[in-house]
Amino acid sequence: MLNLTPILLMSLIFPGGEPPPGQEEKAQSTAAILEMNNLITAMEMFYIDNNRFTTLENLDDLAAPNPDQPWQNINDGGGALVFHPNVGELSRQFFPPETYLGPYIAGFQGNRIEGPNGDYDLGTPLDPWGNPYYFYSPLGLIEPSTDSISLRYYGDAFDRYTIISHGPDGIPLTSDDLGLQFGVTITVATISSAVVTTELEKSETPILRIRGYNLGSEGEESAVLASGSPIDGTILQWSSEEILLEATPPVDGTPVSVRLANGTITREVSLVGGEETRVTEWILFD
Repeated sequence: MLNLTPILLMSLIFPGGEPPPGQEEKAQSTAAILEMNNLITAMEMFYIDNNRFTTLENLDDLAAPNPDQPWQNINDGGGALVFHPNVGELSRQFFPPETYLGPYIAGFQGNRIEGPNGDYDLGTPLDPWGNPYYFYSPLGLIEPSTDSISLRYYGDAFDRYTIISHGPDGIPLTSDDLGLQFGVTITVATISSAVVTTELEKSETPILRIRGYNLGSEGEESAVLASGSPIDGTILQWSSEEILLEATPPVDGTPVSVRLANGTITREVSLVGGEETRVTEWILFD
């Protein structure tokens, strides 16, 4: 059974556990938390009916076409973006109108949803400050406009599903950000990021840091792959959640995957060079 109890990430949201000052800001922050809690409840209802999660934008969708707001149709774009929470891989699913049980939440209409020129997914609910709620899986930010997962903003900082508001200032990664975490973590073997790091001063050779889930331990078949071929280097660490490989890195953007000790090959992610995601507090990997 899914653990869908929301958790307020106090250490992440308010450094030192202190909320932002000002009564009006506090009231708006409380409203945002309540709205995120309602979105989580709607996501739980969607899961019960469909055995999948979907994007925040889809939760208030109808089964019939809407000529004024076509994105408010659950099948706009060829079907809703869905994913099983234990796996996190995205796919499109068509919902027959006669069996679709939504919408799962109401109240985000008109100026309370993301417009066509916004930063995130068209139709996504907006927080009290007029900015979208961002939806993260343990693999990173879910990007419905491209059917992908990225390391934008908080990257793969969260080991469970997380809804984030950028708070009163609307700026990501600042001390007034708000968030609620829910659901389960990834239970399959997969990777969430591959970066070139210079923070580990073990040698002059760059170090590739691969983060993920259920990666097992180093074995005869295990290797870090670039475009499907093993990267020649020295493995400094191989744990279930992190691999450190001392090697000359491939170029930025190269697809990187991991071959586990049992021969299984994970999903590919694009190599990020130069600097890591700008997050200072990691939940899973600390």
